Amino acid sequence: MSIICVAAIAAITNAQSADTSPGSQESLTKYPLVEVMDRSEVSQNGITWKFDHPVKSGQFVNGDWWVVGPVTVVSVTPEPTQGPLPGEMSFKDAVKDSVKDIKGPMNFIMGFVPLELLQNGNDNRMRNGSMVIEKPGPHQGYDSRSTTYDPSCSITYPYKLDPNRTLISTISEANPVPENFCHQIMWPSERYQRTLLQVAVVLTCLASEPPADAFRPPYTGTKKPIYQAGDLKWDLLLNLKLDNLDAYFPPSPAGHEVATWEVFEGYFKPVWLYQYSATNFDTVLNYLQPQQNQPNSSTACFGREDSRLVSIASLMVHLDVPKERKKKLVIGLVQRGIDLSGTFKAGTGGDADRCDWTQSGLKWPIFFASMMLDKPELRQFPEQVPFHEDVTTYYGTGWFGQTGLWRIVWHDHLIDSDEEHSPEQRTGDNTISEHYRSYGSSGKACLGTALSVRLMKGIKIWGHDAFFDYYDRWIDDDPHYKEARGLNLQPQWETDTFDPFVTAMWKAFRKSAPEQEMSGQNFKAVWEKKPDGWHIRWEPNPKPDPAALAEHVDAIHKAYPQMYPPPDVLAKLVQMEQDATSPEAREKCIARTPVCEAEAKANPAPANTVAVVAGPDFSSEGGGNIKIATDKIGAAGNVLYGWDTLGHWIEWNVNVPTEGYYCLTLCYCSPMDQIDRQIMIDGEVQEPYAPMVFPSTRGWSGDTDDWRLFTAQNPISNQPLLLKLKQGKNVIRLTNMNSRGINVNYLAVTSPDVKVTRDMLAKLLPQK
Repeated sequence: MSIICVAAIAAITNAQSADTSPGSQESLTKYPLVEVMDRSEVSQNGITWKFDHPVKSGQFVNGDWWVVGPVTVVSVTPEPTQGPLPGEMSFKDAVKDSVKDIKGPMNFIMGFVPLELLQNGNDNRMRNGSMVIEKPGPHQGYDSRSTTYDPSCSITYPYKLDPNRTLISTISEANPVPENFCHQIMWPSERYQRTLLQVAVVLTCLASEPPADAFRPPYTGTKKPIYQAGDLKWDLLLNLKLDNLDAYFPPSPAGHEVATWEVFEGYFKPVWLYQYSATNFDTVLNYLQPQQNQPNSSTACFGREDSRLVSIASLMVHLDVPKERKKKLVIGLVQRGIDLSGTFKAGTGGDADRCDWTQSGLKWPIFFASMMLDKPELRQFPEQVPFHEDVTTYYGTGWFGQTGLWRIVWHDHLIDSDEEHSPEQRTGDNTISEHYRSYGSSGKACLGTALSVRLMKGIKIWGHDAFFDYYDRWIDDDPHYKEARGLNLQPQWETDTFDPFVTAMWKAFRKSAPEQEMSGQNFKAVWEKKPDGWHIRWEPNPKPDPAALAEHVDAIHKAYPQMYPPPDVLAKLVQMEQDATSPEAREKCIARTPVCEAEAKANPAPANTVAVVAGPDFSSEGGGNIKIATDKIGAAGNVLYGWDTLGHWIEWNVNVPTEGYYCLTLCYCSPMDQIDRQIMIDGEVQEPYAPMVFPSTRGWSGDTDDWRLFTAQNPISNQPLLLKLKQGKNVIRLTNMNSRGINVNYLAVTSPDVKVTRDMLAKLLPQK
């Protein structure tokens, strides 16, 4: 969860200009930032360029340096050098260490690191490299530890920097997994990012002195258009008053790091490097996003943090705060858009001058800059660039009647449409896509972008209507869909974001956002294999016919009647759920919990008691028919499956040495989430308020080891649920309460002092 803090907005005092309303004349921040004068060297962020003689120089509005040239750069500090750097770690070792606490198969996590990079992680040819990118290509000259390194791309000094060229210089990173650029908004398992670079700065050479309020032109290409801060259309930004603003922008608590307003300004101050290749959908700079400049992921989330930062910042500039408070963020967002526009105009590498895929978070800065500067040419490219937000959203026949859909489309292979399949129909591919929709890519990170576009009346120029219809459906718990979902409850993550501020802004201002014309541009990305690789082709994508949509939903309901019961049965189940989760049930659970804890402490079960029963060794079942599998990856012996019918119960006999309180653990797997099983012991429901609710393990263990342990939990104490068993044989019944399936390898009853592991329990399984 991220927390953004506006540090002392109230401290913006009368010392500032009296006119800070949108649309007022530029004031407050005076340009130029530094005196324009002849200098023999300039420095930024630890990098210094020295010239052969003093040259006229100054700074753009974002603080980057310009010089009037041509100019000979005689040296850069730190200088390009061979590796290894002092204290340098191998990429392979650093990545392994960084992901040791991340849940998931190691081959999945490590698979995002190219094999060549793992094998040659200590390539020592180049560190601290520099480049001039006249036309983007498939190689870079910054650091030789990447497979994209090409020594011909590296600048050697002295170097003649001609007008309309930009010199990019870097400092390499000794620790390839440093703290994430935006670690203040990250969770512990992703507090670090993978990168070979620490810092990047740019030096722009122009033929003449630019205006005092000039934005830096794009660092890519040989065209250096000049845009000015004085032309910003401040009247496009709103002044929205968010209730209880302090809840989202609290003072920074002592000892706890948060992303303050000033930190967000810092996020958008340095240059963000992007350079794309048409080869295998990879950015040339994969694992080369400088740690002090821009985010990257500790796994691989295709611009998730780029999208989050853009979403948050582009809503912050619409808050009811003084204009001067917004200025640095606006300048940073506009500068980002100018850079990205220049990159795509200059070409994206490859023989066809094409880019088949661009990560999320790149489209809106371009369009934001074009609107704020009233320069449509910024968003006009030779061909329509396939931005991730547009490639992943489309119109289709959703499984519960939704039409604005999302798909991952590419993982390590092409993936077909996903949201058109109900949970009962999904294959492993669809499970992957749903996983990414919940936490990665633009599946959950672009909500703020969708709202900001609406607030600025930019839907028509965005040019892809499905993007907006998807987010409108995704964030709202539409009652119209509840019956069509049957027993498949709407995932909680589908109505929330990573960032409470974004969620609050949507709920406060989406309904009052200006009404505007949609673009009418409905298209869907289709992938084609050609001799030079994969290409995207855009196909017409009208909204589905209502009759066809209804027929699709009806067919799913008929195919899986146990998941889509008649309205009266569904109402009864809903009532049972409401009774079990009612305030009265909670109060009874609260009252019982300390009683059970006291009894368990007064008469403890024998220490180190463990009773393990194989899943297929059940004593009886009802309401369905279990199947046995012998070939599940990672399982200890045989497993049961087919436990996916509402009301289907299974019983196991378990023996314990004395009467007392014990814990119940299952080894299970399932790609589904919120899998509900009621617990009965010897015919009595143990705790109606605390059924076993299993989280997803992401698969059925058909191709990978998806098995996990789950212990029944008491939601009141946040401790394992204490189940009272009698001495000798006890009959444990688990009943399917929501038609979601799990495979079961074994179950274990243990005394509360036992810390279970899969290896330990597997060794205790009865041998046959």
